Amino acid sequence: MKNRRKEIIIYDSSCNFCKKSAEFFRKLGIITFPIQESYQILSDIFGGEKFPFALYLLDDDGLFWGQEAVFKLMKNRNFGPLSYSAYAIYPILRKLNKNAEKINEEKGICGCMLSGSRKLEKEKIEKIFETVESILTQKHN
Repeated sequence: MKNRRKEIIIYDSSCNFCKKSAEFFRKLGIITFPIQESYQILSDIFGGEKFPFALYLLDDDGLFWGQEAVFKLMKNRNFGPLSYSAYAIYPILRKLNKNAEKINEEKGICGCMLSGSRKLEKEKIEKIFETVESILTQKHN
């Protein structure tokens, strides 16, 4: 399905499954960016609050993480009711990423924080897109 909106997936580049998924997302026209390079961006969004080491989706509607990110990604692609399978699938896949589990434990992130969403101002969303695209352009040059 063709990507009709601007999206960034933030993923764990030390997780093989996550890297393979990011390659697939890039083929769909989605910008992918490692979470290891996203700490400043996420810290700015969360305003100093703790934030989980998780899969993130940034699009025109805001920031989504964990199963909310997978749900939104599927919803953006018109999967209809099948989008709700994200709530069953993501927790299983999350268990495969031992790196994320360890980091979240060290950060004191509880299970209730592993999924969620946050509305952002359009200007802030555009600034994040510009920042990520600039970093990716510099990496490729």
